[in-house]
Amino acid sequence: MHKLTRMRSVAGAMRLIARAEQRLAEVPEGFGGVAIGLLIADLARAREELAARDAADATPPALVPRIAPAAHGPPS
Repeated sequence: MHKLTRMRSVAGAMRLIARAEQRLAEVPEGFGGVAIGLLIADLARAREELAARDAADATPPALVPRIAPAAHGPPS
């Protein structure tokens, strides 16, 4: 989101989001106490919305992916 909000680079933000999605695809749900599925879904939503934009004029807060606690803690 820094790339998008501070540097105004939609293309750069999309590249970093894609890289994050690839890395998180291997991470189990609840790893580190984080809701990985929610984070991946938010990244996909952000990527889709950015693809429909021409510039990073104003980043709606809803576009920022959430890092939320996992519902059931980390796997054992």
